Amino acid sequence: MYQGFFSDNCAGILPEIMDAIISENNDFARPYGYDQTTAEAREVLKKHLGDAEVNFMLTGTGTNVSLIASALKPYQAVICPETAHINVDECGAPERFTSCRLLPVPSENGKLNPKEITKFAHYSGFEHNVQPAMVSISQATEAGSLYTVDEIKEIARVAHENGMFLHMDGARITNAACAMGKTIGEISGELGVDLLSLGGTKAGMMFGEAAVFFNKRLAENFKYIRKQSMQLLSKYRFVAAQFKRMFEDDLWLRAAEHANSTAAYLGNRLEAIDGVKLSRKPEVNAVFAQIPRRAIDEIIKEFGFYIWNEELNEVRLMTNFATEKKDIDAFTGRLAEIMKAV
Repeated sequence: MYQGFFSDNCAGILPEIMDAIISENNDFARPYGYDQTTAEAREVLKKHLGDAEVNFMLTGTGTNVSLIASALKPYQAVICPETAHINVDECGAPERFTSCRLLPVPSENGKLNPKEITKFAHYSGFEHNVQPAMVSISQATEAGSLYTVDEIKEIARVAHENGMFLHMDGARITNAACAMGKTIGEISGELGVDLLSLGGTKAGMMFGEAAVFFNKRLAENFKYIRKQSMQLLSKYRFVAAQFKRMFEDDLWLRAAEHANSTAAYLGNRLEAIDGVKLSRKPEVNAVFAQIPRRAIDEIIKEFGFYIWNEELNEVRLMTNFATEKKDIDAFTGRLAEIMKAV
């Protein structure tokens, strides 16, 4: 069975990243990030992020949770789209480990409308309610959509005017930046984002994420929070080496461009099959389509993918830096055969 469409986590590691890990393994260095490679990686990232504080992490969930903990108190809350990864796919970790409440709101294609933020204004100062203190959005969203520059600016404006921080889950931000023709900083910190979870694993690394503070005041005690959150790796230089190699040239961009372009190709192939309906045009490396249930039940025996919405028979197919057109052709060709019999 071909598993490549199930998640961008199904891919292996970019060869250049593997070479960077092997190269880092040839010498001794101080542990816990007090090494030359970590310092160099931070400087490399500044070229993409601007003046921000960067802390390397292990997992996406750990990064999100640690950033929330760095900014909020236990009686405060995070407003997020109902589809947000922190709300749906983190097993309650943000609420368990920060004691902060999540306030999920309706979204359209995974995108938060800033009007949803002000609905909680009456909570402010009333001791019987949690106090909204953060807005969290994902770029790209879990539904594969992109916030425009103006949309992020407006969300940041509304959040800040209401005394809230803006967090961005950037598990797939390299795909977003590539699609928008921008740097990562131009679609995050420069638009008013205070905190960014910078994804590395889905971009083609073996493991590792980064907690980015554009609002550096919030990073004051982060080294203690990272330790308590069990995100402090003794040999952090192996995470740093990957980020350094990913961003010291256009490796991140080439990987994202391949993932995005193969998603577009997959979308076009699916759209050409009678009875298959694209939910929306792919914007990054995620393709959503509605397929008759009988066809889903048959094709999923041969190609792994995620059933996104059971009621709509909507599936999600992910591409990545290693996706090959021959596998897309095999999938769509087989699906076309099945559809003729449905």
